[in-house]
Amino acid sequence: MIARRTNPPGWSPRVVVAAPVPRVRDYIIIEPSPPPVPKGPPQVYDIKQAVAKHYGLAYGDMTTQRRAKRVCQPRQLAMYLSRKLTDRSYPEIGRLFGGRDHTTVMHAVRQVEYRLSRDAEVRAVADTIIAQFVEDL
Repeated sequence: MIARRTNPPGWSPRVVVAAPVPRVRDYIIIEPSPPPVPKGPPQVYDIKQAVAKHYGLAYGDMTTQRRAKRVCQPRQLAMYLSRKLTDRSYPEIGRLFGGRDHTTVMHAVRQVEYRLSRDAEVRAVADTIIAQFVEDL
């Protein structure tokens, strides 16, 4: 004997829509952000990055041997700021700028000081970059 299933009167079949089953990888895991690390004085890396960004140069241009004015003057400004905003010596700054001699850094500092005393535009650029680090301190 074969049993036959009959539906009760008034019953209509329902269509069940199958939704995708969520997988673990479909969830976004939100981790709490770590507490802010107190920033100390700026590093030479930060100064080179800020100057390169301001002048629209690649970070690597700060350490290249190129002598083009559009690269040389921002590099000199970065050397000047590195000397004034950090406690690095001339030889250390020279090494961080592509292995330059300490006298090159001394020359850059003198050149920028001269330009700061004569050119308001250079002074404004230097003040803008210094303000980025003063706010962070």
